[in-house]
Amino acid sequence: MPDQCEQVVAAVCERALAATPAAVREPPTGNSKRTALVTLADGREVAVQYRDRERSLAAEAAVTRAVARRTDVPVARVLAAGGLADLGITYLVTERVPGADLHERFTGFDAATRERLARTLGRHLAAVHDAFAFDAPGRVTADGDDLAVTEPLPAGAFYREYLRRALADWPDALAALEPRVEAALGDRLDSLPADEARLFPWDYRPGNVVVSGDPPEVAAVLDWGEPLAAHPGLSAAKAEFTLCDWYLRAEADVAALREAYRAGYREVRPFPEASFDAFRLLGMADSAADSRGEVTRPRYPVVDADEAVAFHRERVTAALERLG
Repeated sequence: MPDQCEQVVAAVCERALAATPAAVREPPTGNSKRTALVTLADGREVAVQYRDRERSLAAEAAVTRAVARRTDVPVARVLAAGGLADLGITYLVTERVPGADLHERFTGFDAATRERLARTLGRHLAAVHDAFAFDAPGRVTADGDDLAVTEPLPAGAFYREYLRRALADWPDALAALEPRVEAALGDRLDSLPADEARLFPWDYRPGNVVVSGDPPEVAAVLDWGEPLAAHPGLSAAKAEFTLCDWYLRAEADVAALREAYRAGYREVRPFPEASFDAFRLLGMADSAADSRGEVTRPRYPVVDADEAVAFHRERVTAALERLG
């Protein structure tokens, strides 16, 4: 008897692609979508993502297509997107890009390779910021083939809600730091730059990057779900943290990665320096826990929960000290 995933994947492939799955594998994932890597009977390799119909994947499909059209950032080609009312799901089908998960490979590369990849990822993020401008911060939705912020917020209100949601997920082990974070940001949230809003791919990190070749190059940037519009400083700060601080322990190595990442960004547009320490703390707050309230675990192989808590406590405390 096939399980629910196999039933859903079979229905999506048959109705959207007129194809039959020959093999279905679910990789471990930590997000709100179910993902299946599928080999079709005709030999094609695809990825099927789905979740409850109430949380549409239309915006993710639209952003993925738009990034492919407007930038040179490599993405997985969208094959189909829609919903199956009888199964109560929304789905997205993309090609499966061959290669390796950068999260698993990053620390195994030599320093020069890591820095080259960091430079590429900085350049790609800048290209996204350069290509997608919005009138105000908020959640990005699909408007046909276009993207829009249909419920814009004043910048201060957006950042307050962003921080509130981030801290709501923090586990008890980090709770003692919450008042300090709220006090340090405080009125700063109303004075953060509000002169531009750019596409904010909120989960832009090595775990959503495929690399291939020798020497390795970025083959695809995956997972454009839950897109937001915000000042590019927030997006740049969060991505820098989950790339440069996340994997390496030696501060000199972290600094070299950060320099490479920023140099890549500057190949396309000026790096968003204004209020960067505040944006860094916001990005750290959002990166410290997942939607289940569990502390996120850095490094590869990932550290245990206690060491993860110590990592986030150390980084957040350092960010607080920089803000004064």
